[in-house]
Amino acid sequence: MFDKDEYWDETYTNIEISSLESIDFDNCIFNNCTFHKAILKYCKFVECHFNNCDLSLVNLQYYNFNDVVFFKSKCVGVNWSLCESSFVINFNECNLSMSSFHKLDLRHNKIIACNASEVDFEETNLQSVDFKDTDLLNAVFSNTNLKDTNLTQAKNYSIDPNLNYIKQTKVTLPEAVSFLNFLDLKISK
Repeated sequence: MFDKDEYWDETYTNIEISSLESIDFDNCIFNNCTFHKAILKYCKFVECHFNNCDLSLVNLQYYNFNDVVFFKSKCVGVNWSLCESSFVINFNECNLSMSSFHKLDLRHNKIIACNASEVDFEETNLQSVDFKDTDLLNAVFSNTNLKDTNLTQAKNYSIDPNLNYIKQTKVTLPEAVSFLNFLDLKISK
């Protein structure tokens, strides 16, 4: 199906992709597409939208996402850590569970109203990331930059303030109380 190296302003609907190599997509839209267990190698996606797509267990190798939006997509078990350079990506109402963003620079990205359970954010720069309404159950935060991060209405997070950089992080009750679990305090009723 993809016989060229570059595609601009294309819309793809209901297609199944098993592998892509050395292809650039610019301002393309993917609707209801399946990339389940696909191998994407040396691919570049710029200003693309993925709507209601399945990218679960996709194998990303030396790829680039710049100004990409995922909406209501399933991205379970994806290792995003092999990004080649810039990584500007926004997730809205997506399932990102069991994925890894280990050591990535995600500054100013958005992960809104998503399931991010068991996601690895270890050593990730999450400065000014918006996690509003996201479920972070069992997500891993260690040596993570959370400066100016928006955790308002996020839930189920467990972040040790002794192991992470937290400054001006926006939180709401009752979840903000979870930070106390890591402090050597004796709380009385």
